[in-house]
Amino acid sequence: MGGFGGARDQDGDLGFVPRLPERLHRLCIRILWHGSRIRVDITAESTTYRLESGDSITLTHHGRRITLTDRPITLPNLSAAAE
Repeated sequence: MGGFGGARDQDGDLGFVPRLPERLHRLCIRILWHGSRIRVDITAESTTYRLESGDSITLTHHGRRITLTDRPITLPNLSAAAE
């Protein structure tokens, strides 16, 4: 995994450090993780995580742990300078 979406398998845990190159305005990816399907919508400013099916799932966004349930979660993206 990896790439623009910044998806990482961190010893069996799913983590994201999303960044987009200047020419891209949005990226949407879908991932099936341990039986749960999640959708990740990334813009330069923020990322929205949605649980599309399956059980709740815990993941990290720029190191912050979040748990996805039936409500989408939108978080700001950190700039490279801020990390």
